[in-house]
Amino acid sequence: ILKKLKDLMDKLFDVFQYDLNKISITPEKVNIFAFIEKLYHDSEQLMVGKNIKFTLQNKLSPHLTAIIDPLYIDKLMQNLISNAIKFTPASGKISLIAKQENSNLLFCISDNGAGVPDQTKKTIFEKFTSNHVMENPGIGLGLYIARNIAELHHGKIWVENNPGGGAIFYVKIPRGKIK
Repeated sequence: ILKKLKDLMDKLFDVFQYDLNKISITPEKVNIFAFIEKLYHDSEQLMVGKNIKFTLQNKLSPHLTAIIDPLYIDKLMQNLISNAIKFTPASGKISLIAKQENSNLLFCISDNGAGVPDQTKKTIFEKFTSNHVMENPGIGLGLYIARNIAELHHGKIWVENNPGGGAIFYVKIPRGKIK
């Protein structure tokens, strides 16, 4: 329970910092292929408790670099992966796809959970907004933080429903342009 309380306090502090425009990122040149591979391997253990099948399609070139703040992009992706785990049923599936589209990077996290109602898609990235179709909804800060991180990288984040059920969260950021 202490870990959950600490995580909540950290998120509330982050929200306060974003609201005051006090977050400054530290961009650096990162091998984005290796970054995604590490993110995937670090996240695999999180799937074990619910027996979720986690797959990676890393379509990036092994030598591709990007100018990002790796700590913040990791936080963004961990928020999306954590949400996917919450919304995915036991023995479900989550996939991470990473690819390059022209001068942008595109990351997709898809799951086979309940999906996101159309009326919620418009507000899900606002603070204190949550998708309440699950039994234990969060307080609605993770996607707000993720959106802010994407925007600090001159990118965007959005969600669509997966035609086979579940949701797909997309993050598109330029490879080398930072605020």
